[in-house]
Amino acid sequence: MVNDMVHGERQRLDDDDMGGGWPDKPVIYEINTAIWLGELSRAAGRRVTLADVPASAWDDVTPAGIDAVWLMGVWERSPAGLQLANANAGLQASFRDALPDVRPDDVIGSPYCVRRYVVDDSFGGPGALAEARATLAARGIRLLLDYVPNHVAPDHPWLTTHPELFVNGSEADIEAEPTAWVRAAGHILAHGRDPYFPPWPDVVQLDAFSPALRTATMQTLTDIAGQCDGIRCDMAMLMTNQVFAKTWGGRTGQEPSEEFWPTVIAGLRSRHPETVLVAEAYWDMEWTLQQQGFDFCYDKRLYDRIVGRDVSGVRDHLRADLAYQSRLVRFLENHDEPRIADLLPGDAERAAAVVIATLPGATLWHEGQFEGRRVRPPVFLSRRPGEPPDPGLVGWYWRLLAAVASHRVRAGAWQLLEVGGWPDNDSCRNLLAWSWTADGVGAGVADEAGRHVVVVNLSGEPADGRVGLGWTDLRGRSWKLTDLLDDREFERSGDELADQGLYVALKPWGCHLLAMLRQQPAGSAGISGKELGMTTSQPGSDDELGPVDFLAIEFPGGRLTAPGFEKLISMADQGVVEILDMEFIAKDADGKSKKVDVWEFAVPDGVDLAAWAGASSGLLDDSDVGEISAAMQPGSVAVVVIYENRWVLGLVDAWRRDGARLIADGGLSAADIVAALDATESS
Repeated sequence: MVNDMVHGERQRLDDDDMGGGWPDKPVIYEINTAIWLGELSRAAGRRVTLADVPASAWDDVTPAGIDAVWLMGVWERSPAGLQLANANAGLQASFRDALPDVRPDDVIGSPYCVRRYVVDDSFGGPGALAEARATLAARGIRLLLDYVPNHVAPDHPWLTTHPELFVNGSEADIEAEPTAWVRAAGHILAHGRDPYFPPWPDVVQLDAFSPALRTATMQTLTDIAGQCDGIRCDMAMLMTNQVFAKTWGGRTGQEPSEEFWPTVIAGLRSRHPETVLVAEAYWDMEWTLQQQGFDFCYDKRLYDRIVGRDVSGVRDHLRADLAYQSRLVRFLENHDEPRIADLLPGDAERAAAVVIATLPGATLWHEGQFEGRRVRPPVFLSRRPGEPPDPGLVGWYWRLLAAVASHRVRAGAWQLLEVGGWPDNDSCRNLLAWSWTADGVGAGVADEAGRHVVVVNLSGEPADGRVGLGWTDLRGRSWKLTDLLDDREFERSGDELADQGLYVALKPWGCHLLAMLRQQPAGSAGISGKELGMTTSQPGSDDELGPVDFLAIEFPGGRLTAPGFEKLISMADQGVVEILDMEFIAKDADGKSKKVDVWEFAVPDGVDLAAWAGASSGLLDDSDVGEISAAMQPGSVAVVVIYENRWVLGLVDAWRRDGARLIADGGLSAADIVAALDATESS
């Protein structure tokens, strides 16, 4: 009977796994697929494909707080493009700069010189990608893949079957600009390019004005969408009528009345309405591409201002309309940009990362960024130089992501905050500040929780100032602010916060990620004893304690689910129970267990466990952890909730008012109950 109950509960948890919908502020982790699988293969001493990536490797790229993995460069690369790249002296020099001991077999061609949108055999082919997607989905992680709309490889099938899809030239063109044109499949075709830089030598330019290309693109995107959850479109602004006409005007047909992307995206949405589209965008084209149908667009302007240490520029950028900001992708590096560790010193990188992690919109992190890698390998390479990881930086990034996710820092309404100074001290000009306010805060719903304040000194000098918080209900009480990055706590008067603002003094590149948390529930400290009944204090007094029980709930795969936590918090808010302690136990794949903090996990949407972060009543000792761990499956997480049954107090008090008195109370173990029921059934 008990085994059936346990099986049923585990099945219910499995059925509560995350659905296919994307969060509105997704956190994306980019992986260079060729380099990643190459390193895994060398470590394993065998070929590793996308179908058999070890669980520990997936763990490394899906820490708490990651919503999607972008497997960059999975499509079939071009032998013809590789030949052209190997003949290009400039590219060869860049390979040696990044990898001094580069070998011929390290150069595999560009992932953006696509021969076919079929998963490359070297990565295991389409079946292996399907396996990887299923593995990610089981972890609640979405999959993002690339599409290159502007050009294809010189041996792409379209060159022979559909030459009308390309920008065609003449003998005069190739004689005048031999590096801008290529002979392919009996035609003279343009190399791919943008309007500001020389042509790319290994690709062939598509004609964005061609109605046939728009139809073909629609079909290609539909095929890709069937293999993933989101698509990142390379250099998406090149296909807009404005930019394409500037680049190729006079060499193609007449400019269409309709734009490229709305036409193509409408066709895709009719088949895959759930697919998220991300545009690589530059030249202030983000708003245009958002209006043309993209869910998110690169925020290159913010990146430039952060790495340029332009505090005023960053602040002005963040004054933009929130609807626009909420559809930007914030990043500090990707495969096209230098490694951030090579651009900013350690503390400056951390400050910049706090900015990126806590703004509206999507967030993009890059594999190797957390480890402090400094070399950005060209995308043509399948190997990179060895660099020792920075363990402290890895731990710091993991804590940042987990804190933002588990505390739901980016839930609710975002507001840029003003920071003031003094006539003789204007260092506040280097401080950036904003707040997040969860839905319902200020309306009597969990009023102490759901408020977060971010303050960053984006300069190499000390800075202090007063941050105007903007909340109108701060007066008449004290507030505790907890820094989620280092656990420091600050007590502040609500009247002072309302009248003068929050005073902050930060060292160079210092930052605060502050949570206004509910106070630890009364009675959570100083409780002793393992089997607690009701106290014998004065009947009806506030310090009377009801029966205390505990639950240990296991989450297979370590993915917490929302419904139970929502019910528990609701019962606590209603006074049915008082949560005295909430602790987490993790059991790794090797069967080793330990207590862990709540911020190390991605707490489900809509659940706020911040009030119990880092708390401990002392009721759960090592022997309890051992007993609970023994019942857990490897790779799972358990939450242990110790709670007081407050509802009993009203029942007992009602009897007391009629002259009755409590003379004993206690609990029965599940084992005793089962034994008694079994004995009854057998008789």
